[in-house]
Amino acid sequence: MRSPEPVLTRSRVGRTAVVAVGLTLLAVSGCASPTESSNRAPDLLHRLPKEYQQSREILVGSDFRTPPLEYRGEAGVPTGMEVDLATAISEQLGVRFKFVDTPFDGLIRGLNAKTYDMILSGMTDTPERQAGTQQGQSPTVGGVDFVDYFMAGSAVVTAKGNPKRISSFDDLCGKSVALRSGTIYQDFTERQSQYCSSSKANKSGIVIEPVQSEAEAFSAVASGRADATMTDYPVAVYQVRTVTEGAGLELAVSQIRPKPYGMAVRKGDNALAETLVKAVDRLISSGTYEAILKKWHVEQGAVYSALINSADN
Repeated sequence: MRSPEPVLTRSRVGRTAVVAVGLTLLAVSGCASPTESSNRAPDLLHRLPKEYQQSREILVGSDFRTPPLEYRGEAGVPTGMEVDLATAISEQLGVRFKFVDTPFDGLIRGLNAKTYDMILSGMTDTPERQAGTQQGQSPTVGGVDFVDYFMAGSAVVTAKGNPKRISSFDDLCGKSVALRSGTIYQDFTERQSQYCSSSKANKSGIVIEPVQSEAEAFSAVASGRADATMTDYPVAVYQVRTVTEGAGLELAVSQIRPKPYGMAVRKGDNALAETLVKAVDRLISSGTYEAILKKWHVEQGAVYSALINSADN
């Protein structure tokens, strides 16, 4: 099988006209792409909504700035654990997945604007995202449903040697933390900062340094511009193992409070959600799912089956 190649793709007729860097994914076994083998269409194709059966493509919103989940490798070719997972799912469904590269904090808004059909981008399933709210407040960008396929805990990364002696979330009080905008860690850190400044803790608040990518956050920590960053465990492990060959970063707190990653679909898109569940479960049963996670050293986040909206309320 040849490596996936980046292509320019437009959204389908009737959608918001966008031009985005996309990816045509071919079957992992090396057989023809789904659109070239209609006489051998997988049975799950017929469980999808009619529009996907007819077009044989699903547009996927994703932020390609999050190794090892999805990022651009040599020559700008999309790669990562979730890219491999998408390849395997596309084979099960008999459709092409085309990625629309979108900043993380705009992904749900784009989904509900029908710029793409689903999100696959290391997004944590939370009750707030399901309801379309922030911290339980009034609806903002609309809710989504999640197909949960992975478990990831939180991690705190510091400069090598952990000069600020951070060993818990409470140790972040009075520190500066570089955070990617739109993540669950932004909300968490804001709440933690309020606790730090309360009469109960009687400490200084946390200074949040907003950045647009994980790479920016880790760079800020390695260079001393920020004391720490928070991110998902698999992302932290990858960065500490690979960035500056481990010379500049250290995993200070890891795999705390694991939460499910979910593929997000629009509320009420039940046929798509349920078919994705079946596709993931087949990959789990066949061993393909485990092989993908092991390839990227994140097998500790494996689940036994896919679930819809499994986040704790």
